[in-house]
Amino acid sequence: MLTGGVLENSEYLLRGMQVNAAKMRADLDITHGLIMAESVTQALAAYIGKADAHHQVEKICHRAIALDCPLQPLLENDPLVSQHLSSAQLSQLLDPATALGSTDHFVRQVLARYQEQGNEHPLSP
Repeated sequence: MLTGGVLENSEYLLRGMQVNAAKMRADLDITHGLIMAESVTQALAAYIGKADAHHQVEKICHRAIALDCPLQPLLENDPLVSQHLSSAQLSQLLDPATALGSTDHFVRQVLARYQEQGNEHPLSP
């Protein structure tokens, strides 16, 4: 009974929802790349170890905050980071659009369950 109410409320909330991709991207860009710093840490860890990568990227993040500037130029100008990661790699690592994780897997699971309940695929013509 409780689950049904939750689903009903969720459907009501989501029915009129609109996604404004430009606004979402602008909101992410407010962080000057800091929101994606963990991906840089993980990539750098492959070369210098997790702890050292964490400390290095954290130090650069603090500098970006203090200077109120984008993270990428500071990473590119850091000798340790630039020794292992190119500007192109940093661009990709700092791009939130590339941070999809396991979303494809989860979307496929949800669509499969939806169809198991006798519904048509919502994206079918």
